[in-house]
Amino acid sequence: MRNNLFSIIKKEVVADNDSRPSIPQENGQKPTSDLVKVKNYIKSFEDKKSTKNHINTSTNTMNLIAKGAAIEGTLMIEGDLKVEGKVVGDIVALGNIMLEDGGLIEGNIKANALIVSGVFKGNAEVSGECLVSSTGSVDGDLVINILNVNAGAQVSGNISMYEPQIDESSPVKLNNKARLTVPN
Repeated sequence: MRNNLFSIIKKEVVADNDSRPSIPQENGQKPTSDLVKVKNYIKSFEDKKSTKNHINTSTNTMNLIAKGAAIEGTLMIEGDLKVEGKVVGDIVALGNIMLEDGGLIEGNIKANALIVSGVFKGNAEVSGECLVSSTGSVDGDLVINILNVNAGAQVSGNISMYEPQIDESSPVKLNNKARLTVPN
């Protein structure tokens, strides 16, 4: 079994204050007095194991919005996203989105796969599998390829299945016979 790689980058800058010692900057200057406190936490880890119910992560990078964190705005994620906190805004992920129990997403989602164990309010377009667990709640429209809803889950909205995109000008093979679709 491969070990998880977990890294945390933590940067804290405290303003020059009479009660606090100043932190010199790289250029030797002290921070301005307008800057009170800036904290930036970036957490990422690698995990090649599959998530529950066999939805495999599509990339090695897992981005985390931790419990207690709240983010507002549009998120563009190159890897996978795990939400334990709150997101208000749209999310586009090249990988998978996992909304954990206690987590909240209010906005539209576009992802490869979606696991909802928390509360999701918005519309989702999922090219792969969408799983709503027993603790999950979805209030919005879903356009999905595969849908799994566990007992106890709450789903309110329209559900549409992806339709394969076919170039109508080229022959399509069905049951070993060529067929040409002619537009009306």
